[in-house]
This record gives sequence, structure tokens and C-alpha cells, in this order.
Amino acid sequence: MSFMAVDRGFRIVQFLATKGEARFKDFLTLLKPISRTTLSKLLSSLEEIRQIEHTGRIYRLSPASIVLHDHDYATYTLSPALQREVQPAIKHAATRTGHSCALFARVGASTMKIMAAHNLGHPHWSFSPIGYEWPLVPFHSFAQILLAYSSDLEAKEAFSRWQPSLLSICQSENDQIFRAKLQEVRQRGYSVEYREEVSNLMRIAVPVRLPGEAHVRFAVGIAANFVYLIESKKCVETLQATANELAGILAGKVPKFRLEEIVSDTIRIRSGTRKAKA
Repeated sequence: MSFMAVDRGFRIVQFLATKGEARFKDFLTLLKPISRTTLSKLLSSLEEIRQIEHTGRIYRLSPASIVLHDHDYATYTLSPALQREVQPAIKHAATRTGHSCALFARVGASTMKIMAAHNLGHPHWSFSPIGYEWPLVPFHSFAQILLAYSSDLEAKEAFSRWQPSLLSICQSENDQIFRAKLQEVRQRGYSVEYREEVSNLMRIAVPVRLPGEAHVRFAVGIAANFVYLIESKKCVETLQATANELAGILAGKVPKFRLEEIVSDTIRIRSGTRKAKA
């Protein structure tokens, strides 16, 4: 499954979360232009990872869907006042690195959302609009930061959920190797992602660690076109300074997500579903 397929798949899941159910032709319109064959394969992949189900050509979310379990947290956004404080730091990082910059937040057991962004415009890579959600897919650098500072159980769950459909772009062969990679991310203090199918794209992300919190719920990073590895050191230094500034801004001003309870409940539900099917 390619980057485009992951993006399309998550758009389908979000569409169903809003509409309740939809027909095959609705997805053709939603994802236009897309062929019927490509859409059929995409829907089959979403069924395999238990995100959707269907009767005939009527599709709806599966009871195991990440959206159903994360729904209470999916609306999380920064207040207008907090946005005004955060935005200058994001803009400064983009200006210093010369690449578009964004702040992501973990908003549930399986999703993250763009909280703030500063895009530099063409020909630079642009982040999706503020509020856009991404699943915690293993190859994504922002997801790797959030998973690197989570428990091994969470990392294993994320890997097992996405690895079958993302095998072509996951460098890890199994969840043990993936967790070792996350340990390296923790030791370095940042993640670097090169996209195999878009060879000129690189993402770098660093954690934003709020005082007194065990979990890392925020990550700040860049997306860069036509960038060379030699630039990464300068980018990391700028992002780490930005992360410290953002931690000071966000401390005590954002709600706690109680991720320990959310993740434990979600994984227990999914494990029970798998055992029942077996």
C-alpha cells in the first residue's frame, strides 16, 4: 500500500465516521480521480485490517475501527489563544530550516492530528490543513516519535495492525525489529523518514515533552523536498529548540488524554475480537 493509498484509506474511514454508511459510488466521488479496480483493492485492504465492513455495496465502519474507539478524542484542537502562541514558533522553525513545519498531537490510541503548521508554498512540501488526522502508521516519522515513547505493547499493536498492508514501505521485517528501531529513535531523540516511493521527500520529527508527563503526546517536525542528509543536523537542532519552546507554551494548557487507560482498553477490545474470530 502506497502513501496515496494510506491517505485515501483514512479519508474513507473519516467519511464513514461522518456519514454512517456509504455506497461504492460515493467513494468514487470522494476520491476522484480513482479507478474502480483501485478502489476495490483499497476497500478490501481496509476490510483486512478491520476498519470497515460491507453488505453488498453498502459500507460502514467495523466495530473494531480506530475511529469508534478514538472518537471522544478526535475533536481535540488548540484554543485560538494557544494557536496564536504556538504559530510563531512553528513559523520560525520553518524559516530557519527552509522547510514546511508542523506540530502533531496524539489524540487517541491509534491516531494523531495536525495541531499547527506553517507551509512555505510551492515548490516546498505542504502539510495538510490543521485538524487533519493520520493513523499511527509505522513508517511515518511523527508516528515513530509518538510510538517510541510509548509502551512496547502499543508499538507491537501499531505494527501488527499496519504491517501486512504496508509491507512494501516498512523497512522492518517483524515487530521486534520495529521496536528496536523505536529504541534507536529514543536514544537519538529524533526520527528521520525517507519515503521510498517519493525519493525526494524526507521528514524529521522530535518529541515535545511536557513537564511532569510520562507520555509524549506532541511532536514537531518538518517535511522537506530535495533535501540532503547533511542538512538534517541543522534541522534537528532547530527543531529541538522549537520543541523546548513549545513545551513551555503548552505546559498546563492542554488536557490530559489518559493514554494509558485508552490504549489498554483499545488493545484489550481488539485482542478479544481476534480471539473470538479464531
